[in-house]
Parts: sequence; C-alpha cells; structure tokens
Amino acid sequence: MNKKYINRITKLLKEGEPNSDSLRKKCIRITFDELRPKDDFELKMFLRDLHNYGCQCGMVHCMINYTNTEKFFNENKDEINIMLYEDMRDSGIYDLSEMFSNNWDKEDPLCINTLNMNLMAYYAYEETMYKIANEIGLENL
Repeated sequence: MNKKYINRITKLLKEGEPNSDSLRKKCIRITFDELRPKDDFELKMFLRDLHNYGCQCGMVHCMINYTNTEKFFNENKDEINIMLYEDMRDSGIYDLSEMFSNNWDKEDPLCINTLNMNLMAYYAYEETMYKIANEIGLENL
C-alpha cells in the first residue's frame, strides 16, 4: 500500500504552532475522520470526488446539516474571510453572487443567515482541501 500522500498530509498536521487549530488542520482532520484512508488511492479518489461534486453531494458527513456547517463557519470565520478576500483578489471577482452563482443570498452579504454560512463552510473546506492536494502533489484530480 502506497501512503506517500497520506504521509505528506499527516506531516502538515504537525507543522506550525503545536496547539494551533487552524482551518487547514481542521479540514485535514475532517478528511481523515470521514475517510480513514488505507492508501493513497482512497485519498486521491476522495479528493477527486470532493473537487468534482463538492460537499453539497453529502460526501462529507459532518457537513450535511446546517447545525454543523454554521458551527464550522463561526469557528473559522476569520480565516474564511481572509481566504475569500485572497481568492477574490486573485480572480478579480468581487461580486459574491457572481463567485457563488445562484446559491448566494444577496440579501445576506454578511453571512448572518444559515444559507450563506453553509455556502461559506462548503467553500472553505473544499478550497482548503484542493489547495492541500496541490501542495502535496495531487494537483491532477
């Protein structure tokens, strides 16, 4: 069983502040709790499916109900806002309804309501895991 990519992600958990619970570390823990990959193939298939279908398909069990996605968003709001700002700056898209299409509730620009919190939680998890996949060498999902 090849575990090269699993080992690389595990190493990312150990980097940084020892007691830090950053968005990256939370996303990695969620992935390993959900998947418990035995080998790189399972990890790659999970990340590929996440990239293709997203959290909305229900593949990330702890992100299925609004209670969990609201909690995830509220616990990581500052890091999500930084990531969102950087992605908007890099893409040149500053209109969230354009970035998230019809899903974005334009009447809730500050993510106070459940729908946009859920959308931001999905965005944060998916983008974080996609960036980690690229970082460990799984850029061709």
